[in-house]
Amino acid sequence: MLDIAGMVPVFISLRPHRPARLLLQLLDQLDLLYKSMTNHHEFINELKEVLLRLKQLIALLALSLVVISGCAEEEEKVVEGKLRIMYWDNHNFANDYGTLIASRFPELDYEVAAMNGVDDLSAFINEEQPDIIFAPSYEDYLQFIDQSLLLPLDPRIQPGSYDIEDIQPGVVQMLRSNEHQQLFGLSPAFSSQVLYYNKDLFKRYAIEEPVNQMTWEQVFATAGRFHTADDAAGFSVNYTSYDLVEMIGNTVGLRVITSNGEQIGILKDTEKWVDILEDIQTAVQQGSVALPGSAPVITEEMIDKELFLAGKSAMSVGRPDLLYRYIQSDANFDLGIVTAPVDPNFPDSTYSYRIDSIFGIHSASSMPDEAWEVIKLITGDEMAGIKAKYSNQLSTRAKYLTEVNGIALNPFYELSYDNRIFKKPNTSSKFGRSFFVMMSEELENLLLDKQSAEVTVKKIKEQGEVLLALEKD
Repeated sequence: MLDIAGMVPVFISLRPHRPARLLLQLLDQLDLLYKSMTNHHEFINELKEVLLRLKQLIALLALSLVVISGCAEEEEKVVEGKLRIMYWDNHNFANDYGTLIASRFPELDYEVAAMNGVDDLSAFINEEQPDIIFAPSYEDYLQFIDQSLLLPLDPRIQPGSYDIEDIQPGVVQMLRSNEHQQLFGLSPAFSSQVLYYNKDLFKRYAIEEPVNQMTWEQVFATAGRFHTADDAAGFSVNYTSYDLVEMIGNTVGLRVITSNGEQIGILKDTEKWVDILEDIQTAVQQGSVALPGSAPVITEEMIDKELFLAGKSAMSVGRPDLLYRYIQSDANFDLGIVTAPVDPNFPDSTYSYRIDSIFGIHSASSMPDEAWEVIKLITGDEMAGIKAKYSNQLSTRAKYLTEVNGIALNPFYELSYDNRIFKKPNTSSKFGRSFFVMMSEELENLLLDKQSAEVTVKKIKEQGEVLLALEKD
């Protein structure tokens, strides 16, 4: 048992970096204790909550000590002046990064250009003139590059100064997937999709468990083997039918809406889209795949609980949030994870990488060097090591987050980035909403067996063209 009280005088007598290491060791032991309680009874729930809060507190304290020790052991990099940093708001930035920046760069002053509620981010940047630009989505990042708002970072990335070798390769590939094939920003976190499965159901029905790099055809075939199960579907998602269709299309390099210069196309490669819709229609009608509202045997109560977490579905596709919902829920089955379904022609990659926090240097900044030092800190090794202790996000530096509650996270990191569909067509949000409603209605008719896949594709294309004409007017 760890003697915390006995270690206090030792902390006081040691150099700054030693207590930081001891705190991290203590944090690891608390982590093991917390995980060991996962499957116990409700009477320890309150203790688990206390331990979780203690873990977070120690992680923050360790962060401060690591920063202090870093300054003591290395030649201090003096960063001073005043930076304007684009972010959601001051409170969120202070919570996410402010303590680290203040500890490492005490001579640096900064103010947050709050972007909460802003629709036109490019206009906001031109008006507020931040030194550090924050892109809340990959699409915004690409737009900022196209508008020459970001400086390329490749000239600043030097071995020994800032290494990108430890960054998840798929993230680097995605950030380089622009017209210039260069890095214009970096991110501390990302997400990707995986295939989750209920190990208990596979064991109960003596069905072979899923493996990495399955195709969608293989996933649906496996789901079909549960057709005799009266208590579970083979596969379910809490997405809409539109989302599932788009997901399968994206996997094989197809977009629902594509653009080539001024030309915008809808469901191009018609035959491939017909095949996709036929596969979904057959799976739903057989009862092996359940979508919200698509299967009359699935009750609303089960949908509200989410079929997979309720133990009523053998497989589901999702992002890390589904894993954390499983951990926090009262689910009583063993969870398995493998990579997301892949294109058989590109089995080592996935389109599903998502980066929602990208930091870059404003091309008009008068303090690009200082901005770069802050970005290095936010996206660097130290921050990743500390955040891995209490954050629910996947770190772009995989070595710091290998498992959660004994569940290996390798499948999230296994595949590279498939950039065949990296750029979205330039259509308005109004068009997007109208198109979504129209296509969802046609897919509902398909799943209710009111029309064939071929007719569905034809009607979506025709009505989509009408909506595009209205868009141009």
